[in-house]
Amino acid sequence: MLQFQLTNDLAELSRLSDAVHTFSTHHHFDSKTHHSILLSLDELITNIISYGMAHQPNPVIELILDYKAGVFSAILRDNGVAFDPTQAPPPALHVPIEQQRLGGFGIFFVRRKMDQVSYERQNEWNVLTLCKNIPSNSV
Repeated sequence: MLQFQLTNDLAELSRLSDAVHTFSTHHHFDSKTHHSILLSLDELITNIISYGMAHQPNPVIELILDYKAGVFSAILRDNGVAFDPTQAPPPALHVPIEQQRLGGFGIFFVRRKMDQVSYERQNEWNVLTLCKNIPSNSV
């Protein structure tokens, strides 16, 4: 298990990348699995920093990565504005890109890359849990 905090700064994405790389290497994830995890977390944390912490005087972002019995999990906690990304409507893929509404592609991507995405609001905290089944040929 790897647990750490990130500050409310997009520069932290490089520290996130390093941590996910170390975690993936330690658990022998293949490059496809590593990139799915990294891109999903990068997208979610970018959104938290960019939109969820605008008026938070003491922003906190916590991340816990774990891998047990063939399942990768990430728990992402923040004390920003309440937002349940699992309720975001999927993008209308049949509509030309120039007619698409802004937003919605990131969480769509995360849902496609992870096997389970769940959200809870616990007191003043957003808690987002991601799970990905890792086939034995991906480790």
